[in-house]
Amino acid sequence: MREYQAGLVHQGLSLQQQGWIAEAEACYRKALETDPHYVDPNHLLGVLKAQEGKAEEALRRIEMALHRAPTSALLLMNYGNILSEIGRDSEALARFDQAVALNPQLYLAWTRACFNRALELRPGFVRGRVARCMAELPVLYADGAEIDRRRAAYSVLLQALALAADQNPREYANAIDAIPPFFLPR
Repeated sequence: MREYQAGLVHQGLSLQQQGWIAEAEACYRKALETDPHYVDPNHLLGVLKAQEGKAEEALRRIEMALHRAPTSALLLMNYGNILSEIGRDSEALARFDQAVALNPQLYLAWTRACFNRALELRPGFVRGRVARCMAELPVLYADGAEIDRRRAAYSVLLQALALAADQNPREYANAIDAIPPFFLPR
């Protein structure tokens, strides 16, 4: 039965990512018919409802998922995002703190995703490009392989910044002053 439900969840996620919201919702609800507390469809249905602007239903769905998976950093992060969107900032911050405590690397994924999304929306966003580059230098690395991977990614992004800065040096200089390269010597 779980395999069938997982298939519905996967299909729903694919439909949701393609913008077929009603069809995605139908898949999630079908998956919930045999187990109304199943984590994945409740979580994804909550995200979908948040996208539709139905925050209270979104929170209820993610709360149901959290009831079964209270230590899921991703669930806590999404719950915090919805709380933040409706102005419940102190509650949102508490959820974000819980999520990062459970998975300290989670903030890096969200930060890099946010920079990428901002740059999709505004490709010429200089401060976003600089911040995205600096985000490749975390405080701690998991292992030597991550150090090598991060340095390579940072090098590529830094070279792209250097090329762009040649055409607009003042704006890039201002962006670097606003977002100092904390992990690099000045």
